[in-house]
Amino acid sequence: MVPTLLGLLFLVAALFLAFRGDAMSMLEMVLVSSLFGGSAALLLPALGGASVPPLQVLIGIAIIRLVLLSNRRVGALRSSVSANILFALFCVYGVICAFLAPRYFAGAIEVVPLRGSYVERTLFDTTPLVFTSQNITVSTYLISDLFAAMIGFLAVLSQDGPFRFARVAIFVTWAHIFFGVTASLLKGTPYDLFIDFLRNANYSQVDQSIEGFSRINGIFPEPSSYTAYGFAWLVLMFEFWLRDILPRRTGPAAVAMTFVLIATTSSTAYVSIAAYLIIVIARLVLFPQALEARKAFVGVVAALVIITGTAMALFWLPNVSAKLGTMFWGLTIGKQQSESGIQRAFWAHIGLEAFKVSRAVGIGPGSFRSSSLATAMLGSVGIVGTALFLAHLVRALRPLKMSTYYGASYSSVYGEATLVGAAAAWGAVGALIPLVFISASCDPSAVFAIFTGVALSLRSAGRTARYKSLESYRIPSIH
Repeated sequence: MVPTLLGLLFLVAALFLAFRGDAMSMLEMVLVSSLFGGSAALLLPALGGASVPPLQVLIGIAIIRLVLLSNRRVGALRSSVSANILFALFCVYGVICAFLAPRYFAGAIEVVPLRGSYVERTLFDTTPLVFTSQNITVSTYLISDLFAAMIGFLAVLSQDGPFRFARVAIFVTWAHIFFGVTASLLKGTPYDLFIDFLRNANYSQVDQSIEGFSRINGIFPEPSSYTAYGFAWLVLMFEFWLRDILPRRTGPAAVAMTFVLIATTSSTAYVSIAAYLIIVIARLVLFPQALEARKAFVGVVAALVIITGTAMALFWLPNVSAKLGTMFWGLTIGKQQSESGIQRAFWAHIGLEAFKVSRAVGIGPGSFRSSSLATAMLGSVGIVGTALFLAHLVRALRPLKMSTYYGASYSSVYGEATLVGAAAAWGAVGALIPLVFISASCDPSAVFAIFTGVALSLRSAGRTARYKSLESYRIPSIH
């Protein structure tokens, strides 16, 4: 286990906050570290030089701080475990499957390794199922996700927790935008040295361009992973804005993130935005009274401005229009016929085949590469693990509760903390949407886990009354 220079910087900051900060400081630290998706805090030579991201290291420090060094009552920890029990069962079941299933079903199916040293000669090269180091790696991520959910639950128990969660979410959103835009605009300048320092993980770091446009990936390995991470924060910002949670900051952040994700030229961004729009429209059809008239007006005006501006730009720049048309076609409809699209369809099919071969048990997280969270989950943890995961999501989202859909005008009824929790639940949904189209494994991500932990904490029965209105924590100039 070899720490990197970046990892040492994170470690010093984490240890300082562990002894000088409060529980919410630990959550803020974890969320900020999640920005560094292409970074390594530790390198593991024993596992082929595998990289451990700063996020996982800081989650470990944070959970130790909250569990062992906290003066909280044991009841808070018990409540955290109880609220996240379904997710805990999912993670534990996944770890058990990861260690036992590849051995039990060894050789029963041909798979594409999640990561390995085999030589890929064609789009459909496979290897017999065996237990590998990736089973250990994904198991570690699942346990890390469980700890992340507990951290999210415990941290926002403080009276100013909801406001501070909203504030750090805004910071993370803008930081993600900043890294993406600056890394793209300043490509080929000395700024690349700074980005390379941050992108120090032993991943396949991809720098791409298409039709002359430099694709945006910031400090993430590739545009699709940059998009998947950013989309979760886009949804959270939009849901905050709908509920009047710091609207003058969350609204612009949502708009800016939307433009940046579109500029990534990632098909993941386009299908994710389309999927979320369908969800939002369905919500408005079912609960039209949930959207305030002024919010609807702002949304319509923004849509008209975007459409008009885009049309004018395409009219006055015909050469750019032609390139954009070719690019969008290749990244959407045309991608299904591309080699990449065919290969990803093959990877998704392996997950369904694993589900069938294992008789709905699963062949273990990390046993194969997929291209969709849905097929990865079915093939990895089978019907039991998938059911536990969906049950946890439903528990956090609470689809039968009106607070899930109603916005700012109902803050006096539900309490603003509850609305923050509802927004976090939708943020968790936003974290999953891109993964349905790109995830290589059944790991739902630590960001998803934190959002569900926050949602469960803020929406627990009888807990909302303990919080003050967020208004009492707002600075008037940033309402």
